[in-house]
Amino acid sequence: MKNIFYILIIFFLSNCNQKETELNFEKEVMGKIFLDLVEHLYEPKLPTPPPPNKDIPWEYYRLNSKKRKDSFYNNSSEKVKTGINKYEKSKNESLRRFNDSKLTKELLIGIVDTIHKISAKNIEYAEKKTNINFRELKKSDRIEYKLDLTNYKSVERYNFEYYSSFPNKGNIWKWKYETGSDLKAILNFSRIIFDKDRKNGLLEVGISKGRLNGIGGLIIIKRINDKWIIVDYLGLSIS
Repeated sequence: MKNIFYILIIFFLSNCNQKETELNFEKEVMGKIFLDLVEHLYEPKLPTPPPPNKDIPWEYYRLNSKKRKDSFYNNSSEKVKTGINKYEKSKNESLRRFNDSKLTKELLIGIVDTIHKISAKNIEYAEKKTNINFRELKKSDRIEYKLDLTNYKSVERYNFEYYSSFPNKGNIWKWKYETGSDLKAILNFSRIIFDKDRKNGLLEVGISKGRLNGIGGLIIIKRINDKWIIVDYLGLSIS
């Protein structure tokens, strides 16, 4: 009877050690890829254009030269001209903010504290899109943990703060606009699921830059020469 008891204890401890080793490996990978994830999500390659103005005919947006746009403008009604003026002003302002963001040395980024569990449905979707077979989810994959931001306090480009440290989290963007906060974005991440050989990884990501200005998706990472790199992004949602 004692032997069975000891065997169960050893099995339990071995199982716990395995779970801890897997989670530690995942945390290590997350630490290595974190800044790349932030840059991939936050740093746009082109400025985001303003939404179309309802007073402007759709054909205007298809014009690809200043000469054609000027001709269209000169032959338009006053209502359309007013709409074009508002649209172009918004577009120039978007470009100005985009260029300013490239010069900003320190960007305030909120990071959702908890690394949440990944969805089995999203894993299945990624497998169909990438032909990568990720390992099956286990109970230990439900464990959520807090991302340690202390290692990134010395990064010059970003100033990371936990999402929980901001007030009025239910309407944080209203708070930002009312207070003039420098908050640029809120990011969240899921646990990473790997394939059997730990050569490929998958995680859910999301970013919000304001009201009705956010995306969510899946990022695939790959280990090449002991370095983890982002190799693909699968969009899931946009607002």
